[in-house]
Amino acid sequence: MSKTVAGCIWACVLAASMVSWSQAPDLQSMDLVLRSVPDGPIAKINGQNIAKEEFISLYQTELLAVTSRVGSKNVDDRLRVETALHSLRTLLQHEILYQEAIKRKLAVSEKELDAQWKEAMTRLETTVERAGDKDLSEEDILKKAGKTREESRAELRKSLLIRKMRDQIAAEKKITVSDADVAGFYEKNKAEFKQPERIHIEQIFVAARKGPRDPDDPKKKEQARQKIEQALKRVQAGESFSAVAKAMSDAPDASKGGDMGMLPVTQLPPIYVKAAASMRPGDISGILESEYGFHFIRLVELASASDADPQKAHAFIRSLLMAQESDKAVAEFCQTTFDTPGAVEVYLQLEKTIATTPGLEGLLPDRNQQEAGPKKTGNRSASKPSDTEKKPESRAKKPVKP
Repeated sequence: MSKTVAGCIWACVLAASMVSWSQAPDLQSMDLVLRSVPDGPIAKINGQNIAKEEFISLYQTELLAVTSRVGSKNVDDRLRVETALHSLRTLLQHEILYQEAIKRKLAVSEKELDAQWKEAMTRLETTVERAGDKDLSEEDILKKAGKTREESRAELRKSLLIRKMRDQIAAEKKITVSDADVAGFYEKNKAEFKQPERIHIEQIFVAARKGPRDPDDPKKKEQARQKIEQALKRVQAGESFSAVAKAMSDAPDASKGGDMGMLPVTQLPPIYVKAAASMRPGDISGILESEYGFHFIRLVELASASDADPQKAHAFIRSLLMAQESDKAVAEFCQTTFDTPGAVEVYLQLEKTIATTPGLEGLLPDRNQQEAGPKKTGNRSASKPSDTEKKPESRAKKPVKP
């Protein structure tokens, strides 16, 4: 695992809790997974509870990634359950690794923690800026997430200890990836590494409403139209695009002069792509209207679709294959705990949900292979995790372009 992965996971979960799901539907009333969450802990490993809040945060973060991948928030029940099983497995493994790290007396220095904290907060600032919140302090960001600085640093320290434990397991297994492995993977997945058409654009945006669901306000819309016209006139008169963007744009990148950077066309608003198709580098578009307000763009550069840089692709593939081998080693390491009677207790009622929801039967293991009776813990019935809960199948990892 790379040095920043643990911090990335922590930052993504924290960001999701304060940004992404603020506009999501009420999952508690519709999500069969969240209806399976108990009032108490989600699981217990060697007597240590895993809080339901940890599961909900990670599940919602991973579900958000799924909705982004499928292009819709209407995710079917099977995919929700598969996501939940993956989240549950991740939390169980993390707790096992954390306990082992403590047992081995691994430590995270204040210097390491400070460095990772700085990187994580930078990522969070970028995330909230993209969501429309600008110039937020560290205190503001943590307040939006409902976390104190001490709580957040403790969670980050735990994530870093887990990463160190993963690294130790990988080192003990002497995991390596050969040049032949890398080359073979590249040849089999060459199409996945093609660079799509990319466009470098600068934008100026004036909001007419906060979102497409907000009621249309003719007065505010007219004010926005007048403001964008003023901005365009200033640019056409020779004023720096960057200066006008900083002064007048409502876009998250206004502080950077409206520079969106070089992006694949699939990541840009369709109205920008359509406008850029008839432009040459240096051209300024006319005023474009969207459901959010008014825009105009400056085309900086166009890049045609092309093959990826083999050197960069190979570096990425090596990292990917190393991570996959490390995942296998970690799974093998954690299996010892899963196989220890009484070590792991799961209270999430996913098995019941799967059994009673049409179309999900295939996610259950063979009943003949399950243990006969549940163990009683207090007033709750907690059986040893079934194979479904302990070792949910990982979703296929499609190569991500470097």
